[in-house]
Amino acid sequence: SLSSVPLAKQVGLKDNDVIQAVNGITIDSQEKIGEIGTKVGNANTIRISVLREGKPQMITVKVQ
Repeated sequence: SLSSVPLAKQVGLKDNDVIQAVNGITIDSQEKIGEIGTKVGNANTIRISVLREGKPQMITVKVQ
């Protein structure tokens, strides 16, 4: 479950959230996950698009 992952909990993800995109990059394959890590590595802010209880939500995380 997401709530057992410290980073997921820290950024506000909840159990049953479906991550759809990160910084505008749609997650539609395993390869995209690696691509996201490379592209957002130096970002100051990360925007995570999730589907929560059937409704789209945006979570914004400031990176320190």
